[in-house]
Amino acid sequence: MGAPRTRLRNMLQGSVAFARTVPHACGSQSRCFRALRRNALDRTRARLQTAHMFDPRRVTKRLAGHCLVLAVLLGCCSCDRTEESTSTNQPAVSSQTSAAVAPKPMRSGVLAPRGELKIAWDAPTPWVAQTLQARDVRRAAYTYPKQAGDSEDAELGVYYFGPSVGGDVDPNLKRWAGQFGKAVSDGQVTKKSVGAVELTLFEIEGTYQPGRPMAPKPPKPGFAMLAAIAQLKSSGNYFFKLTGPKASVEAARVDFMKLLDSLKEKSPG
Repeated sequence: MGAPRTRLRNMLQGSVAFARTVPHACGSQSRCFRALRRNALDRTRARLQTAHMFDPRRVTKRLAGHCLVLAVLLGCCSCDRTEESTSTNQPAVSSQTSAAVAPKPMRSGVLAPRGELKIAWDAPTPWVAQTLQARDVRRAAYTYPKQAGDSEDAELGVYYFGPSVGGDVDPNLKRWAGQFGKAVSDGQVTKKSVGAVELTLFEIEGTYQPGRPMAPKPPKPGFAMLAAIAQLKSSGNYFFKLTGPKASVEAARVDFMKLLDSLKEKSPG
């Protein structure tokens, strides 16, 4: 019985001492704060004086709760006073200064793809190689000069995500057809082999919806797609996707097929 009562008394005395020291750290207090402090101290002293009348083991939890409430109350008031003092004494920061030190937003997008390319191809003129950004998911990109009357060049993107990433042939054909709001059967699918490379060719035309499903871009009517999935047993699937105005894509057809015919597996090492 003696040990629990001693611990209880020490705990209550510590709470009273804490309550006395907090106001000095805050400086001057408001009338409301002083009243709250006085009432809390009075209640704590009364419980301290009568604690010997009860079994400490039965009242420890209840009094501990009151001590916690007292500490939180005084701590919150201290923080409020400190924040008020800080906001009052510090000069206001201009909007220009805030803008200058504001952190830059993180760039959205997918991290650069991984996996070493195990395939090579030739892309001579008139293909124009493009510079890729650090977070671009494409492994290579080219433009093909637009035809008279077209608004933009045709664009070829090459994608590779690793040996077991990127999906099988059929889901990708379905996704490409869906970018035109159509089914795979609305396009044309052919297959051919180029050495060790197995090719699945797909072409379709209509209104093209570029961009990702969660971040679509404006639709582009009168577009066409020539695409190929190159399969290598040693390293997986490579994706070649040519899109653009129909006339420009058609003009690039011969050179696109030459590029595919040049595909070859890289020699080890």
